[in-house]
Amino acid sequence: DGWVGCGEGGRGLGEPEGPADREDEAAGTSAPTVGATPSPAREITSHTTVDPTATTTSQARTADTTVRREPTSAFSPCRGGQPRRFGDMASILVVEDDDAIREALRRALVERGHAVATAATGLAGLEHVLGQAPQAVLLDLGLPDVDGLTLIGMIRAASEVPIIVITAQDDDPTMVKALDGGADDYVVKPFGTTQVEARVRAVLRRGGDRSQAPEPIRVGELVVDEGTRTATLAGRRLELARREFDLLLALAQRGGQVMTKREILAEVWHQPYGGGDRTVDVHLSWLRRKLGETAAEPRYLVSVRGVGVRLVDPDAG
Repeated sequence: DGWVGCGEGGRGLGEPEGPADREDEAAGTSAPTVGATPSPAREITSHTTVDPTATTTSQARTADTTVRREPTSAFSPCRGGQPRRFGDMASILVVEDDDAIREALRRALVERGHAVATAATGLAGLEHVLGQAPQAVLLDLGLPDVDGLTLIGMIRAASEVPIIVITAQDDDPTMVKALDGGADDYVVKPFGTTQVEARVRAVLRRGGDRSQAPEPIRVGELVVDEGTRTATLAGRRLELARREFDLLLALAQRGGQVMTKREILAEVWHQPYGGGDRTVDVHLSWLRRKLGETAAEPRYLVSVRGVGVRLVDPDAG
């Protein structure tokens, strides 16, 4: 059940398959260790390893903002922003600026039947999360453009996707900050690819079946149903545009807590850096009109001056 090398049959990255590769596979070569000290060149065909100390060089390179998508031949990755699962297959995003480590993880996970996308920068990874909704993210903390701890918060502002940190930073303060900031697991380099894949399975099990929509949210006479993407007020269906529904759903999911405009932009418009306050104001105005209220006489949508807006039950004390 172990993986043989980081490519097919344990060969070095980018090398064609040969007789020696098939012999290694038959002999049961152990799974590769990612982030360990590199083996001599003559041994690379049977023991594929990568060196995390190369991060200084990789950070000096021009950041690659291209996300590489690598589905397996038997499966399709998620499309249209909705995750798709086929048996034990998962769509996984690897955010890692070191080329060797990123490629080793990609190959190992693809061999195990997963659909894998990769990103060399934090912003490219964030864009993929917002647009493609992977089922799990493997995230390095030492990225060239955005601090990994900051990126965890940015992802959490818009998605509940499980995040597994993969890093050479093994100090307790960093680990605590990552986990408190929203990471689901923390793996220190060097690590075995079999271990990482097992941790992916574990966080997906803990997350349960995300394909099942939650129960409708009720706020007074307002009912917001994420599964059918409908909203009713006193039994009357509201005719909402897509963004209007997304905005109403985001507020309903906060359980009466205030959402700032920046949080709304990140969650509804996928713009985590702000800059679209007027867009939020306009959509709030349209939503209020359909709820039969105004900003001067609010019922459900209550603005908190200088902070944001929250959805409340007008009949609650």
